[in-house]
Amino acid sequence: KWKFVFLHRGPYSSGPHGAEARVLQVQKQLVPVFEQYQVDVVFSGHDHMYERSFKNGVFYVVAGGGGAPLYTPGSTPNPYRVYAAAKHHYCMVEIDQGPYLVFKAFDKNDVLFDTFTYAFPEVLDISLNDQEQIRIKWVSTPGSEYDIQYTDSLTAPWSSLGLNITANDTASTWCDDGTAT
Repeated sequence: KWKFVFLHRGPYSSGPHGAEARVLQVQKQLVPVFEQYQVDVVFSGHDHMYERSFKNGVFYVVAGGGGAPLYTPGSTPNPYRVYAAAKHHYCMVEIDQGPYLVFKAFDKNDVLFDTFTYAFPEVLDISLNDQEQIRIKWVSTPGSEYDIQYTDSLTAPWSSLGLNITANDTASTWCDDGTAT
């Protein structure tokens, strides 16, 4: 169900190696494959830092802060960066029985500094209703809570609508007029 890829040199990094020829080859040759086959997360290292990026439905995590001297993020442009830090760290991925992946990044003192939850709902429909309001319908698990998040661009932070929609059925619907079923 989940698809992970592990590479030494990932396609997106704002560290000093982010514009190397080999990295640009990964962008050109492998990113289209990741997107085509709906890879969920691509893990890499090479740059001695932490960085999370998101592009076209794929998360890219640079987990290169295992102990060597750290690099400062930002020396190479990365338009898909969501979060970056110069920290020694380790990462954990938790997958439950349902459709959730929880990613956590901890510093060397076991302090959580980045996390995201990735739901694996099957979206059935995204459309505009007669009043030109957005309507989203997805496969859901009765009793599970869902949230709708949005961003102005994939390089900006995601914001929650704070809805905490509790599913009552195997399909849930939200409309931007505030109704949820």
